[in-house]
Amino acid sequence: MRLLCRLGAGFALVATGLVMTTGVASAAPPTITVHNGQSIQAAINSAAPGTTIRIDAGTYNENLLITTNGITLFGRNVKLHEPGSPNDFPCNEGPSAIAGICVVSPTSDRISGVTIDGLTVEGFSADGIFSFHAKNFAVRNVTSRNNGGYGMASFDVLGVTFDSNLSQANGEAGFYVGDSNNSGANVTNNRSLGNIAEGILYRDSRGGAIKNNTIKDNCIGILALDTGAPNPGGNAVIAYNTVAHNNTNCPGGEGPPGGGLGIGIAGDDTVSVRNNTVTGNVQQPGGVPGGGVVLVDTSCFGGRTPNNNSILNNSLSGNSPYDIGSDGTGSGNTFSGNSGTSGPEPGFCGP
Repeated sequence: MRLLCRLGAGFALVATGLVMTTGVASAAPPTITVHNGQSIQAAINSAAPGTTIRIDAGTYNENLLITTNGITLFGRNVKLHEPGSPNDFPCNEGPSAIAGICVVSPTSDRISGVTIDGLTVEGFSADGIFSFHAKNFAVRNVTSRNNGGYGMASFDVLGVTFDSNLSQANGEAGFYVGDSNNSGANVTNNRSLGNIAEGILYRDSRGGAIKNNTIKDNCIGILALDTGAPNPGGNAVIAYNTVAHNNTNCPGGEGPPGGGLGIGIAGDDTVSVRNNTVTGNVQQPGGVPGGGVVLVDTSCFGGRTPNNNSILNNSLSGNSPYDIGSDGTGSGNTFSGNSGTSGPEPGFCGP
């Protein structure tokens, strides 16, 4: 997995600018206010666990690192842009690939209770928001757009919430949860639009809910993918999403090349795909199976067959080659109450 090799490195916290703190009552959580022209990172560096950092409206040219439990970044009309001289934080991929906000622990313990609320993170050369080894991490009301990597991503997570966000025109998946055996993921009420990969990628993870999202004009809408991690991917709910016109033909990276897939269950088990509206996803040339809702085997590259999944009460139309497709592998998969056509898929691993 790219990036993760850097996360065991030491952390260099760089504090610049001035920070104004407010008076704090003994029973209230501490608050720091960052005024336009001051440094958000300096406020983070000085914050005690549980601090809320309120950021005044404005544009801030910084990349940020959070390593303290319970920090909340809160702002409205706040834009975070890549600086000319970025800090060398562990979520960067090098000097020319800078992540906007990096949330990691400097120890073997999980970083816990971090919330990002209301910022716009745009134009970074790597990921917009990246977290690793986090617990109860939440991103709400955030816009992440025009970044070179993922819009928002969490790996090895125990409880993550992506709610009411916009992830748009990023260079890889709009939302990504990976390597999380007990993810506790709630990916809800988001818009994922025009990303150069999946709208939502749920890889080698279990125990998630992906609900009430609008996912359009990506390469793939939603992909629940098992690549052969020690614990099987699955045990998730994908429900009440609008998944339309995910027809960009992408070169591949973390996911497969090609495009034109609405919802893919690739090697996962016990996934409930229900009450989604899936329209106009048309298979493009390349490696990914296409259509509306597709179940396929991934054992040819280390994954598994899809077992005990349920595809129920979905509204499907205008998807090609079929509204519902399967390569015929696995057992215990059920299909009921869906509209549209159905047929065989060649899948990743052949017929």
